Amino acid sequence: MEFDKWIHFCRKQGKTTEEVKHFYDKCSTQYDELHRTRYRWNGPKVAAEGLATVIPDREVKILDCGAGTGLAGEELHNLGYRNIDALDLSKDMLSQASAKGVYTKLICSKLTDENIDELNPDDYDGIICSGAFIPGHLDDRCLIEMVRVVKPGGVICISLYVGNIDVLEGPTLTSLLNDKTIEQIHKTRFENYVMDDEGYFVAYKVTKK
Repeated sequence: MEFDKWIHFCRKQGKTTEEVKHFYDKCSTQYDELHRTRYRWNGPKVAAEGLATVIPDREVKILDCGAGTGLAGEELHNLGYRNIDALDLSKDMLSQASAKGVYTKLICSKLTDENIDELNPDDYDGIICSGAFIPGHLDDRCLIEMVRVVKPGGVICISLYVGNIDVLEGPTLTSLLNDKTIEQIHKTRFENYVMDDEGYFVAYKVTKK
């Protein structure tokens, strides 16, 4: 897949859930090679290293949201984390993630602001999410479900392309910050998120329910 086609899909507005699922199912077997070698995607590594700075305990339970083929989970595993679950819309992407052997549980579901049956409240010490805040993928409404499943005091860690920051920083995020449900504890802009483009690492602590 050419980079221009990938970027066009990621930036396309009005994508349906089925379009997104079909796209990732189709490219699942070549996803890792494309992102590691050709696109030089550093988002998963930055997200994992960022999570390690705010949640240094390696015994914690982590949920990888928009896990895809498991690149972020693999980075966490390399850092010593062993209790990681994966959540993704694409069954084929999760199949690739499963092959890495770094996840305890795989959950195939769309992440929105609605409860996911397989996820229990206050079950995770933290969330990692790399590259999923994209038009037609995740947006700030997903923070509602993230907050529900993270324990008070837990942290939500996100890396994303700099041009997609408005996808994250929407009205739901503003509301959660204003009512002090979450607190922003990190926001760092970094180079080489993907190829030569910059990205953000952002972290929010869940302060109350």
